[in-house]
Amino acid sequence: MLFGFGTLLIGPLGASIGNGVADSMIFSGKLFVGLAFGEWKGVSGKPVKVFVFGLIILFLGIILLSFK
Repeated sequence: MLFGFGTLLIGPLGASIGNGVADSMIFSGKLFVGLAFGEWKGVSGKPVKVFVFGLIILFLGIILLSFK
């Protein structure tokens, strides 16, 4: 229901942009829940760099989509 209201507020491209934003937020939320419950405890090096790089790309994508 919230997704439907959000797509209406975005405008004519709401369905396509809203889906990408929703998927990105779901993915990043899952990653943060994993951090909160210790799934990433003891992990270092390349996996953490890829994790951070992926989150940066997700948030930049959301920012870019919000200006279209």
